[in-house]
Amino acid sequence: MGSAMRHLWAGMALLAGGLAAAACSPAPPPRTASAAVAGDCRSASVTLAFDFAGAPPLACAVAGERAFTLLVTPEHAPPINPSPWYAFRYSAEGDAPVSVTLRYLESGHRYAPKLATGDGWRALEAEVSADGKTARFDLPPGAGLVAAQELLVTEQTGEALARWSKASGAAVFQLGTSHDGRPINAIRLGRADAPRLVVLIGRQHPPEVTGAIAMEAFVDVLAARAGSLGDVQVLVVPMLNPDGVVRGHWRANRGAVDLNRDWGPFTQPETRT
Repeated sequence: MGSAMRHLWAGMALLAGGLAAAACSPAPPPRTASAAVAGDCRSASVTLAFDFAGAPPLACAVAGERAFTLLVTPEHAPPINPSPWYAFRYSAEGDAPVSVTLRYLESGHRYAPKLATGDGWRALEAEVSADGKTARFDLPPGAGLVAAQELLVTEQTGEALARWSKASGAAVFQLGTSHDGRPINAIRLGRADAPRLVVLIGRQHPPEVTGAIAMEAFVDVLAARAGSLGDVQVLVVPMLNPDGVVRGHWRANRGAVDLNRDWGPFTQPETRT
C-alpha cells in the first residue's frame, strides 16, 4: 500500500473513531480515483454527494439526522501546500438547517465555505476551532453546491476561451494533454509572426480560483485589443492542471507534482506541453 493510500485510510480511521455514528457507505475510493464518484452520504432526509467536476471524494460520516462530518485530506502525503479544498452538493428535505463539520488532516481551516443555490455564490459563516482543525457551518434546507471557492472548472474555462476567440478572431487550439488525457487548450492573441512572445499560464494550482477570475478579466481586455498588440503575441493557457481542478486537488497534478516547481525538470506532461 502506497504512502498516500495509508495517509488517507489513517485519516478515515481518525474520522470514524471520533464519531458515535457509523460512516456512510460505500466507503470513498482513494484520492487517485475519478472525480465522478458513485455513491453519497445520506440520512433519511439529507444527501451529500461528490459526483461532479471539482468535488474530491471526501470521507464522510453521518453524525445525526441532519448533521455530517467531512474529513478534508490532501491528494498525496505531506509535505503539501496547505490549501485544503472541499466541494459537495446537498439536498435536504424539511425545514431545519443541516450542520456540516469539516475536519482537516495535515492542514487547518483556510477557505470560508461558499454556497450556490442558483442565484450566485455567497460566503457562509463558520465556527472555527481555536486550533483551526475543525470548522462547522449550517446549510439552509433545500439544495445547493458548497465549495471552498466558487467552482470554475473545465466547462467555464472552455466558455472563456470561446469568448476570447470570438472577440479576437483567433482560434482555440490544443497544446497537449494531461495525465488523465484531458486537453490543455490555448489561444494565441496577436500576429503569429510577432517577434516577442508573452505566455500567460493559469490554474497550475487548482484552488487558486481568484487568480483565474483575475486572469479572465485581464485576457478579456487583451482579446478585445488583439489587433493592436503590435510586435507582441500572447499565448494564453488558462488551465494547465485540468486533472487537479476536476479531481479537487489542493496543489498537485495527477502525478502528485506541484507544476509550478516543475519548470526546468519538465517531468510532467503538462509542463512539457
